[in-house]
Amino acid sequence: MGIGSRVLGREAGVLAGKLAADVTFYIPAILSYEARKRYL
Repeated sequence: MGIGSRVLGREAGVLAGKLAADVTFYIPAILSYEARKRYL
């Protein structure tokens, strides 16, 4: 979010950073949950 706010400005950078962080966390979490559910 810090890098995004420097590049895109305060509001847009924080929003872009938040979205990037969410995607970075939730995509692997969902994939690992689905893989675990499939094998159990």
